[in-house]
Amino acid sequence: MKKIFQSDLYLPYHPWPYFLLFTLSNILVAETSWSLAAKFSVLLFGLALPLVVFAATLPPGERTPSPLAGTDVEMPLLPFLLGFLPLLGVAYFWGLGSPARWQGGDEIQPGLYALDLLRHWNLRLFVTFGQTPSTGCYLCWFFLKLTHSPFWAYQLPATLLALGAVLAGYQAVRLRFPASFALLFLALFALNFWSLQASRNLLCLLFWESLVLYLLAWFLKAPPSSSLQVESGLLGFALGLGPFTFPCWPALVPVVLGLAAWKLRSKPRRGPGPWIGFGLSFALALVPFLVAAGQEGYGGHLMKVGFWRNFSVLSQARIILQYLYTLFWNLGPKGPLHGGGFLNLFSASFFFLGMMELVRSRDRFPLFLSGAGLLILMTPGFLSNGMEPNRVLLVLPLLILVSTLGVRALAFVFPPRGRAWAAALLLLISCGLDLGRSFFPGNPGTETVREKKESYAVLETLSSRFGPGLVFPEMIPAVDDYSLSFYCFPFNAAMNPGLSPEKASWCGLFTEAHYEPFLKSRFPGARWIEFPGTKSGAQNPYVLGVFPISAPDRPLFLAWNSFYADYHRFNFQAMDLPNGKGRVPLLADMARVYPSVPADPFLQSCFFEKLLYNYAWETTFYPGEAGSDWPRFSPLFRASFDRSYQDLELCEKFGRLLALEGQKQEAKAVFQKALKLSPGNAWLQKEMGQWGLDN
Repeated sequence: MKKIFQSDLYLPYHPWPYFLLFTLSNILVAETSWSLAAKFSVLLFGLALPLVVFAATLPPGERTPSPLAGTDVEMPLLPFLLGFLPLLGVAYFWGLGSPARWQGGDEIQPGLYALDLLRHWNLRLFVTFGQTPSTGCYLCWFFLKLTHSPFWAYQLPATLLALGAVLAGYQAVRLRFPASFALLFLALFALNFWSLQASRNLLCLLFWESLVLYLLAWFLKAPPSSSLQVESGLLGFALGLGPFTFPCWPALVPVVLGLAAWKLRSKPRRGPGPWIGFGLSFALALVPFLVAAGQEGYGGHLMKVGFWRNFSVLSQARIILQYLYTLFWNLGPKGPLHGGGFLNLFSASFFFLGMMELVRSRDRFPLFLSGAGLLILMTPGFLSNGMEPNRVLLVLPLLILVSTLGVRALAFVFPPRGRAWAAALLLLISCGLDLGRSFFPGNPGTETVREKKESYAVLETLSSRFGPGLVFPEMIPAVDDYSLSFYCFPFNAAMNPGLSPEKASWCGLFTEAHYEPFLKSRFPGARWIEFPGTKSGAQNPYVLGVFPISAPDRPLFLAWNSFYADYHRFNFQAMDLPNGKGRVPLLADMARVYPSVPADPFLQSCFFEKLLYNYAWETTFYPGEAGSDWPRFSPLFRASFDRSYQDLELCEKFGRLLALEGQKQEAKAVFQKALKLSPGNAWLQKEMGQWGLDN
């Protein structure tokens, strides 16, 4: 500034104007549909420029002692707990053990593995497409054996892990900071949107990180006379458990090593003992991961999602900016992080104020530590080729810690007697917003979550009146949500080995809506539940059918049940294939099973669609792979199609596949069959023209 104005220019610092400016900027960026250029202008003039001006015009005399020590906002413990605990109870325990906390999509996959463990016990570390750790699966299995309720089996361990993360994080902060500061941190951490999401998703990452940070704080606080053997051993072992949580775990290792080295550097007389204890315990904890990595072929998913795949400087810079953007804002008012990012609109302002407090400090080490820690913990996201918020979730405790400094700065403006009330009001506003984001999310989830939840309500009512039934919840080509399979397990005789299919008096079928006309005419006594249409106004693609099982129809439904066992296995195999592995083994399994598929046209139609979906996946993502060629599977396609319902949708799908495989005459015949079912269909005529089949 001196070079510009030919003299020193100092501006007085007051946190509230900055807070109001930052909050207004956050609202304009996160809650409007403005263009990216307009939002960039808001960030430039409402955030970046004020921070630069603040740093450049800070009077030397206003530099303060480290904000991480010294006086603090005195929070009366009893009133704080009386106000905080009810919110905590509602946030973490409301709806526990019931469909009110329904989870679907990828999050419910540990539950499906838990069901598989009930039938076929095994020990595996990596599961699913992304080769994620199986810790959640075994926790869900244990609580399922304990409670016999899928809701409790999934929700209770998730809640306990989240609460454990909050308490361990609080204890870590309490070892270094005053009690009132730790209480502020506790409130912001416990009622943060992502902490609340962790209480609903069976993810161990935050609990593991908080435990490691607590042991690290204990290690750093050890007296000079301590040998640090126990502290370093426990810290190393806990850090080595990272592979059991989530693939981004290595980002915490350099942070822990750096702080441990800083601690040991000041006391070189201890010798190498702490390092030896740390290294041995860390290596011991890593042994199961290393063994499993060799046996299960770990690493394919990491190779697929790394920045080196289709790398370009511009696209990687965009991904890095997206991750930074996700910390504080979302990608528009309809985005999955409505109301902010990892931090909400207010706590993001607290964070920027906290960074300003660190800039004001005479001790710049906390500022360096915060900046370096932020970048290191976000490295897994920066090195990936796509957007996945969980890859940078490790940064959350650091964000909350710095945000707590911002709350403290705002409260210190008031007289000592009013500081606690000011801090409480700020916490109430911020935590209230995160509670709203958690209980009224802007993103409904995967496409079929709503339909599965409504279907469960119908099927559970039937089971309470008529006992267990046969439930076939996955009779669709592509399954991305297994929640209905998991939650119906206690009364589903088609999946629960403890129930007898022969005694079932009803059947529930979740399938595609285009099968409804055929099944209606075939089963006039069935009840059909149609779901509301999509936002685009199109008809909902799914339907639930409920069939009474009479004595004459029982052999038919038992045949469906026999087929469903194989069909469910196909779905499970597809879900469990690691990224980078083709579907040739699955296709081979389908070819092996087909001779035993009953001639029932509905089952043949379902088999045809499942075969087509997996064959198209294989030829799209792994073209030319041995074992997936057309001559090998064409007889299977023709046989199952000939025995199917051959409705408009199946004809269109088969015609498109035939055209892709160069079977133009056969494709034309199938498309013409489709046109007979839907005369004058402009879409079919257009598609035939695109394939050159209209002449």
